Amino acid sequence: MPWNAEHKLKSSEKILDSAASLFTAKGFDGVSIDDIMKDAGLTRGAFYAHFSSKSDIYNQAVLHGAAKAKHLIEKNNVKSALSLAQEYLRIGTPGSEQAYCPLAFLITDIGQRDEDIKSTYTKVLKGYQNIYQNMGLSREQAIQVTIMLIGGLALSRAVTDRKLKRDILHNCQEAVEHLMPT
Repeated sequence: MPWNAEHKLKSSEKILDSAASLFTAKGFDGVSIDDIMKDAGLTRGAFYAHFSSKSDIYNQAVLHGAAKAKHLIEKNNVKSALSLAQEYLRIGTPGSEQAYCPLAFLITDIGQRDEDIKSTYTKVLKGYQNIYQNMGLSREQAIQVTIMLIGGLALSRAVTDRKLKRDILHNCQEAVEHLMPT
């Protein structure tokens, strides 16, 4: 007997949660389908009921991670561009509710993927920039802010020195504040 639509949707959500978390932590090559399914608490056989390939789930995991980040913004009722920047940089602090961002944590990994995945990343990046534009920043300011935030978060993730990590995030915050319209 086939699973009902609600069960399939919940299973797909669990798999995408696991994939987004694992891919942002280890990159495409560092994660297997078995790893994803084990983390989701499901069997490998269930994978192909939801996704056609590892590239398919990677692509969908980028979108899923971005949607979860957007949901977190909405849940925290972020209304200003500066508040959004502060929330975003909190992702880089230990113990944050969302410990991953596909834009920052997959930035170098995406460059090695196919055009479909690069197009998905581009769509997510533009969506993030549009949020800033909808909060009153110009297109140029939105691009500058996202460069600073994504680059800063990616750098903070790459260093082992906790003080340097805090300094990177703090300086990103200050730089973003200077980019905000007065």
